[in-house]
Amino acid sequence: MAASAHAPSLSDTVLFEAAYWYACLQADTATADDHNQWSTWLEACPTHRQAWGRIQEVLCQLDDMPPHIAMHVLTRQHPRARTPRRRKPP
Repeated sequence: MAASAHAPSLSDTVLFEAAYWYACLQADTATADDHNQWSTWLEACPTHRQAWGRIQEVLCQLDDMPPHIAMHVLTRQHPRARTPRRRKPP
Protein backbone atom coordinates (compact mmCIF):
# COMPACT_ATOMS: atom_id res chain seq x y z
CA MET A 1 0.00 0.00 0.00
CA ALA A 2 3.00 2.29 0.31
CA ALA A 3 3.03 2.80 -3.45
CA SER A 4 -0.49 4.24 -3.43
CA ALA A 5 0.40 6.68 -0.65
CA HIS A 6 2.08 8.92 -3.24
CA ALA A 7 -0.44 8.33 -6.03
CA PRO A 8 -2.77 11.17 -6.95
CA SER A 9 -6.16 10.92 -5.33
CA LEU A 10 -8.92 9.38 -7.39
CA SER A 11 -12.40 10.82 -7.63
CA ASP A 12 -15.25 9.14 -5.83
CA THR A 13 -16.90 8.64 -9.22
CA VAL A 14 -14.05 6.65 -10.73
CA LEU A 15 -13.66 4.59 -7.54
CA PHE A 16 -17.39 3.87 -7.60
CA GLU A 17 -17.11 2.78 -11.22
CA ALA A 18 -14.25 0.42 -10.39
CA ALA A 19 -16.22 -1.06 -7.49
CA TYR A 20 -19.25 -1.42 -9.75
CA TRP A 21 -17.22 -3.30 -12.35
CA TYR A 22 -15.68 -5.54 -9.71
CA ALA A 23 -19.12 -6.47 -8.36
CA CYS A 24 -20.50 -6.92 -11.87
CA LEU A 25 -17.68 -9.24 -12.94
CA GLN A 26 -17.90 -11.30 -9.74
CA ALA A 27 -21.62 -11.92 -10.20
CA ASP A 28 -22.78 -15.31 -11.39
CA THR A 29 -24.66 -13.49 -14.14
CA ALA A 30 -21.58 -11.77 -15.66
CA THR A 31 -21.55 -12.17 -19.42
CA ALA A 32 -18.87 -11.94 -22.09
CA ASP A 33 -20.40 -8.58 -22.99
CA ASP A 34 -19.90 -7.41 -19.37
CA HIS A 35 -16.23 -8.40 -19.59
CA ASN A 36 -15.85 -6.60 -22.91
CA GLN A 37 -17.49 -3.45 -21.53
CA TRP A 38 -15.23 -3.59 -18.47
CA SER A 39 -12.18 -3.93 -20.69
CA THR A 40 -13.30 -0.92 -22.74
CA TRP A 41 -13.84 1.07 -19.53
CA LEU A 42 -10.44 0.01 -18.17
CA GLU A 43 -8.58 1.08 -21.32
CA ALA A 44 -10.50 4.35 -21.73
CA CYS A 45 -8.58 6.36 -19.15
CA PRO A 46 -5.43 6.02 -17.02
CA THR A 47 -7.41 6.85 -13.89
CA HIS A 48 -9.62 3.81 -14.56
CA ARG A 49 -6.50 1.61 -14.36
CA GLN A 50 -5.46 3.37 -11.15
CA ALA A 51 -8.90 2.82 -9.61
CA TRP A 52 -8.88 -0.84 -10.66
CA GLY A 53 -5.45 -1.17 -9.05
CA ARG A 54 -6.86 0.32 -5.85
CA ILE A 55 -9.63 -2.31 -5.85
CA GLN A 56 -6.99 -5.02 -6.24
CA GLU A 57 -4.96 -3.55 -3.34
CA VAL A 58 -7.99 -3.62 -1.05
CA LEU A 59 -8.76 -7.21 -2.04
CA CYS A 60 -5.18 -8.23 -1.23
CA GLN A 61 -5.47 -6.57 2.17
CA LEU A 62 -8.71 -8.43 2.86
CA ASP A 63 -7.11 -11.72 1.78
CA ASP A 64 -4.33 -11.16 4.32
CA MET A 65 -6.78 -10.42 7.14
CA PRO A 66 -7.79 -13.27 9.46
CA PRO A 67 -11.36 -14.33 8.57
CA HIS A 68 -12.84 -13.68 12.03
CA ILE A 69 -11.54 -10.10 12.01
CA ALA A 70 -12.61 -9.47 8.43
CA MET A 71 -16.13 -10.71 9.13
CA HIS A 72 -16.41 -8.51 12.21
CA VAL A 73 -15.31 -5.43 10.27
CA LEU A 74 -17.53 -6.16 7.29
CA THR A 75 -20.67 -6.85 9.33
CA ARG A 76 -20.49 -4.14 11.96
CA GLN A 77 -22.88 -1.23 11.66
CA HIS A 78 -21.03 2.01 11.17
CA PRO A 79 -22.73 4.93 12.92
CA ARG A 80 -22.64 7.04 9.76
CA ALA A 81 -23.54 4.22 7.40
CA ARG A 82 -25.93 5.19 4.66
CA THR A 83 -28.39 2.90 3.02
CA PRO A 84 -26.52 1.55 -0.01
CA ARG A 85 -27.87 2.65 -3.33
CA ARG A 86 -27.41 0.39 -6.28
CA ARG A 87 -26.69 2.32 -9.41
CA LYS A 88 -24.77 1.91 -12.60
CA PRO A 89 -21.86 4.29 -13.12
CA PRO A 90 -22.19 7.08 -15.67
